[in-house]
Amino acid sequence: MLAKLLLIRYFSQPMALYTKLNKKQIGQLAQKFGLPPPLSFKGIVAGTVNTYYRLHYKDKNYYLKVDEVADKKRLLRELHILEELEKARLPFRTPVSFVRAIHELPLQNKKTILLFEEIHGKSLFGKNLKPKHLIQAGRALAQIHVGTKKGHFSVHRFDIHGQKHVFNSVQKKLQKKHPSIHLWVKNKIQELEKKEPLGMPSGLIHADLFPENILYGNNKLHGILDFEAAGKEAFLFDVCVAIHACCHDGKDFDLKKIKAVLTGYTSVRRFTKKEKNSFGYYLDLSAIRFLLTRLRDFELKDGVVKASPFKDYREYVKRFEENQVLIRDIRKFI
Repeated sequence: MLAKLLLIRYFSQPMALYTKLNKKQIGQLAQKFGLPPPLSFKGIVAGTVNTYYRLHYKDKNYYLKVDEVADKKRLLRELHILEELEKARLPFRTPVSFVRAIHELPLQNKKTILLFEEIHGKSLFGKNLKPKHLIQAGRALAQIHVGTKKGHFSVHRFDIHGQKHVFNSVQKKLQKKHPSIHLWVKNKIQELEKKEPLGMPSGLIHADLFPENILYGNNKLHGILDFEAAGKEAFLFDVCVAIHACCHDGKDFDLKKIKAVLTGYTSVRRFTKKEKNSFGYYLDLSAIRFLLTRLRDFELKDGVVKASPFKDYREYVKRFEENQVLIRDIRKFI
């Protein structure tokens, strides 16, 4: 399927719906995607960065996404990934299944508008997200890794070099506001750079498998959403992101949930010996990724904080101590 972009001008607002669209504008956008104006629409307070609207029609619904931050080059990479996912014929839906074709409008201050057909299902959080669900999530992650192995992808932006770039962009503010944290993060990045494992099994990873990006219906996994952060990296990084994102309640790791993710994953793809010995590294790399983005987007943000809700970076300072204990438990599961 040829996935195309609509680039159009709108201005951000300092609120959860950063780009405000009225009925007339929504109707005009729908028509550019070959659809009539919707019967109704509603702004969705979801995600931390982008703007979403739900468009209601008689037979089906669509989600209109205003990408608030990505540049055209990065979006084209994302759309290439979506096309490769479609070729993989995965046993669950991904956004490639319903991205709508559209042309480009070369307007000043342009933003990208994407339209997606709604996938039926809902995300599960907290105690509602049970091990039986995470077994399926782990399996789906491995199916993405295995199913796209013939594709060619750019390195994703959260590898250690990407982390250094984020750190460099905030280090002056960080040193001024939290000098001890600045020194600790600087040393940690240098340590990760020196210890980076080479020759790890790698390919396309999702890189952002949070509960809100997994849809279930009748306790069955229906779809995986949001491949905006996807790219080429060690598969183990993806697994460790999922562990941090889906298996921690804000206070402690849930070992039953971690075991479920790993059980599901290894039912499709077994870990190599090198991967088994590298969990500590990738747990730390994924933790530093979340720590740095929280520092950048919340703690050190000038003016209005665009991303919401507020996320405290200190949660991920604590994770590094927890990672060391967790490694011993993970070895029991793999």
